[in-house]
Formats: sequence, structure tokens, C-alpha cells
Amino acid sequence: MGTKRPLVSVIIPCYNGEKFISEAIESVLNQTYQNFEIIVVDDGSTDSSKSVIEPFLKDPRIKLIEHGQNMGIPVARNTGIKMSKGEFVAFLDQDDLWLPEKLERQIALFEHSPPDVGLVFSNINTVDSDGVIKEYKSMRHIPSHINELAPQEVLKAVFLHNFIPMITVLVRRACFDTVGLLDESLKGGCDDYDFCLRLAAKYKVKYLDVPLALHRIHEANYSNMERFFRDDMRIVDKILAQFPFLAPLKKKKLATLYCCLGIDYQLRGDFSRARLTLCKAIRYRPLSIKPFLALLLSLLGHWGNRLLRVYQAARAGIRNRVI
Repeated sequence: MGTKRPLVSVIIPCYNGEKFISEAIESVLNQTYQNFEIIVVDDGSTDSSKSVIEPFLKDPRIKLIEHGQNMGIPVARNTGIKMSKGEFVAFLDQDDLWLPEKLERQIALFEHSPPDVGLVFSNINTVDSDGVIKEYKSMRHIPSHINELAPQEVLKAVFLHNFIPMITVLVRRACFDTVGLLDESLKGGCDDYDFCLRLAAKYKVKYLDVPLALHRIHEANYSNMERFFRDDMRIVDKILAQFPFLAPLKKKKLATLYCCLGIDYQLRGDFSRARLTLCKAIRYRPLSIKPFLALLLSLLGHWGNRLLRVYQAARAGIRNRVI
């Protein structure tokens, strides 16, 4: 008889997720790797999420935990982690999906890796509200040969660019004992980024250059650039205090954050705030071309936005032409 393969705990936070939560759960049930438990944390939903989830509870591998009120994604994720029993922990959002071989491929990589490997992640596809694939996302800014880099070098790369999608992450459970749980004070959507930074400082990270999950783009996505920016700024201070060797990268990081926020303001038509924010990006990194171009386009108003969207679409097409 072969050795029993490890149990994976899948944590799915849910808040008013009645529209998509069943598809998320089914994408786990359809995995080729079947030794898992699913912990759905209903984070104070006021819609019919519970009634959608309840039929799945006939499967003994699926558990529902309910919060009496909405407490936020990091709290829900931590609740799931604390209740889980698996040797490995994975995360899936209520509106996203996994491809069938996601767990199988990641567990296989862990089984052939030393114990200092703490996290495995992959690329994603994006889909619309109907599940139609819109774009392949080969994650940008990932260092070449990342799987051979020392943790300190990976930490530098992740500090500069958040390229680890949480819905693709599989984490060795022991890592939580070392680096702690998710930071529940980060309510803007960057709790996963903070956790991945802390983990990358202590453990090796492995990357599978294939899409293993589907991120759904729809009107109710939990994403807001201003919330992300506020969280990111807190994380910069927090991580620099813990890892001072990252200090030389601070200006480059701040330039990137202000540039992304400025472009977001621009695309939303808030051109005055866009210009002020892009000027801050230029101040932190005067030789960077991107904020200068964005600032120039912001002077053209809505015509500049049209050109910016054409530019972004062209860049996405070039990146993804390898598919």
C-alpha cells in the first residue's frame, strides 16, 4: 500500500456570496486531488449564502462556520485556519475558481521539495461573471529562476511587486507557527500580501508557471485602489521595520504605489488628483518613464484615458501572446 497523501484544508471566506459561492465549492470538489477538507466561513452574510451552502454540507469534508457579524476577510481566513486540520492550507475566494489539477500539481511539487519550501503559487486566468475566460495572466515581475533564489532575494522581489495571487497559494501549515496568521487590522484587501512577505522572509517559495485558478472580474469585486494603497503604505512601514535591508528599495516601492493610484484616479476621471498623485510618484523615482507618460495623458483628459486603455490592452496582448 502507498503512503497516504497529505490533507489539504481549503479556506473559503464568504460574505453575501450567494451568486458564485456554489461554483467556488464545486471547483474544489472537482479537483483531481481529493484528500481535502473545505471550511467555508460565512462572515455575517445578509443574503441567502447559507441556504446555497447548506446542500454541500452533506459531504463530510465540508464545514460551515458562521460569524455573527461581518468582520472582514483576514478575520474569516484566520477563523478557517484555526479550525483546519490539514498539513497544507489553501485559500479560495467566494467568487473565484480552481482548475481541476490545481491541488494535484502543487502537492506533487511539495512532495519533491525539501521542508524549507513553505509556499507554492501559480499563474491565473481572469473570467467574467459568466465564467468565460477573458485573459491569461502570466504574473509580471517574477524573477527568473525564482525557484532557485534564496528567501531574502524572493522577499526583495515580492516587496517591490505583489505577484503572488492568494487564490493560487498552497502553504505548509507549519509556516503559520513561524510567521503568524493574517494581519486582521489590514481591512483593505492586502492581508494576503503582508502574509506572503512575512513568509517569503523565512521560507523558500516555489512557482508553477501555469494557470491553476480563475479570478472572476465583476461589479462587486472586493477591490478598491485607495483601500489597497492605504494598506500597502502600512505594510511598507511594517516590513521595513522588520527587515531593514529592504530600505534601499523604499523609494522605488513608493513610486510604484503612487503611480498605480494615480492611474486609477485618471481612469476614473479624477484628473486633478491623478496629477497630484503622479507627481508624487515622479518625486520618488524621477527617472521612471511610466508616471511621466501617465501624467502627460492626464493632461489630455478623457482623450488621454482612451489612449491609456489602448496602451494597456496592447501591453496585455504582447505579454499574453505566448499562450
